Amino acid sequence: MSETETLDVIETLEPSAQSYEIIIGDTTFTQTPLSFFRKIELFSVLADAIDKALSEGAVISELLDDMPGDTSDLKEADLFIKTIAKVIKYAPDLLGDIFCISLNIKRDEREYAKELFEVMDDETAGKIMNNFVEQNWDAMMDFFSKQVSPLMSKVSEKVQSRSMQSTPSKTSRRRTAKP
Repeated sequence: MSETETLDVIETLEPSAQSYEIIIGDTTFTQTPLSFFRKIELFSVLADAIDKALSEGAVISELLDDMPGDTSDLKEADLFIKTIAKVIKYAPDLLGDIFCISLNIKRDEREYAKELFEVMDDETAGKIMNNFVEQNWDAMMDFFSKQVSPLMSKVSEKVQSRSMQSTPSKTSRRRTAKP
């Protein structure tokens, strides 16, 4: 395989896209769209955070009530951030984990990176979140529309089915003998 063919394969696996350099303290991070495995890691982190929220009494429909059904409106990014904020209430490390995945920080360097995030200014954090949404919007919507939404529908169907099966039928009155 020639060098050009190798580059074509790499381009197919990891397409070129806008990347952003983020400087926190004296460390520079490069933020790029999520690769296949980083998407899977992100979905795992999101699923764990939602699971934690549910175990602490959250209701999934309340967590996701702001999530858009259609991905054509620009204000949906704002709704997505609001949804993440609701989940962060139950899983406060979620945003740090998302930043680490978004910035492609190696697992063994993440605790150090999270310490750097502690002193991050609002502008830098905003840039990271905006870049993340810009680069990964379709992947995020796929997660909620193709993974979470069908799961919610299935659970709802099961609950309705079970409640219909467990509803006792009307019993007829006992007849008493007349004296």
